[in-house]
Amino acid sequence: MIDGDDFLLREMGRVTRGLTALFHAKMGIIGLTASRARVLLFLHGRSNPVGQSEIASFLQVEPPTAVKIIDGLEVLGYVARLPDPSDRRAKLILLTPDGIPMAKAALEVTEQLAPALLAGISGQDLRVAERVLGIISKNFAELSSKTSTAPQFREAAA
Repeated sequence: MIDGDDFLLREMGRVTRGLTALFHAKMGIIGLTASRARVLLFLHGRSNPVGQSEIASFLQVEPPTAVKIIDGLEVLGYVARLPDPSDRRAKLILLTPDGIPMAKAALEVTEQLAPALLAGISGQDLRVAERVLGIISKNFAELSSKTSTAPQFREAAA
């Protein structure tokens, strides 16, 4: 590593913390916690219910934590639990009619963030950033798979 090359990683950390704080604040405006919003966004547009374990994996949290988040959404009437026909112990989660507009509201907020955050960055610079971040994501995933205590990292969908 060339002296100072870790600047990019430090800056990525700073930006990630900033994005997280901004997402929390924006979701709070529409009455959601960030975790609840992420679940609604994950379920939005899906035609089939999703297993609780799949939601936990998406959120990168332990299953009991995902259950608490889903419990909160269920109390609000935004999601419903259905029995899983293939496993009587498991539950499937789907958006309710009341949850669909909340998921759409969360989606609208997130869609407004990108243009504001990426303003002033050329298309060429964005393509370079996408390529570099893709390589870092791949390297992180490979490193995580070799380290049993490291958090599991999912590469971004192409």
